[in-house]
This record gives sequence, structure tokens and C-alpha cells, in this order.
Amino acid sequence: MALLLAVLSAGRAEADSSFRSGNELFRECTADTEQPAQQATCFGYVAAISDVLDGGNPINGYRVCQPKTGVNLGQMKDIVVQWLQRNPQDRHRAAAGLVAKALSEAFPCR
Repeated sequence: MALLLAVLSAGRAEADSSFRSGNELFRECTADTEQPAQQATCFGYVAAISDVLDGGNPINGYRVCQPKTGVNLGQMKDIVVQWLQRNPQDRHRAAAGLVAKALSEAFPCR
């Protein structure tokens, strides 16, 4: 939980300083590999949101039922980045909800 709080409070959105935006997360997740701090922030954020969802806690009403084996953090990051690329009109929104939506679409609960 401490990791989640640290990640959620680490950045500031351009439009509203009360949340991290999808724009910020997208920039971090697509940063050049020579910027390891931004890449680490991206991975940490996606991991924290995934951990909350995997614990059975919905975010913005989104639930995730990911397989217990075979899914790694790199794959989850790729899912989030692809979702953000396909939905630029939503990137101004809070990143936590966007990550939750992307992962819930990839790993829906039946």
C-alpha cells in the first residue's frame, strides 16, 4: 500500500495537480530507454495499480481477473501503453483509472 501511495503522489498532472494524468504516464512509459528513472516510474505505477486490482479492489468500477501465471509486468505495461496510444482523447484523465480500464479490457472478469 505504501508503494501505491508513493507512486500515486509522485507526479502532478498538467491540468490539475491533484492527480497523475494519463499524459504524464504515457510520457514516462514511452521515454527513451536511456531515461531509466522515467521507465522505472512507469513500471512502478502500473505494478501498483495492478496489485490493487489483483487484490480484488476495483478502481473507478473496473475489476481485473488476470491469469495467475504467465502475465508479467512488461506485458501489463505494453497493454497500458497500447491503450493510451489508441485513446489519446482520454489521456488528460487520472492515470489510475486509465490503467484500470486498460487492464480490465485485457483481463475481463467473467
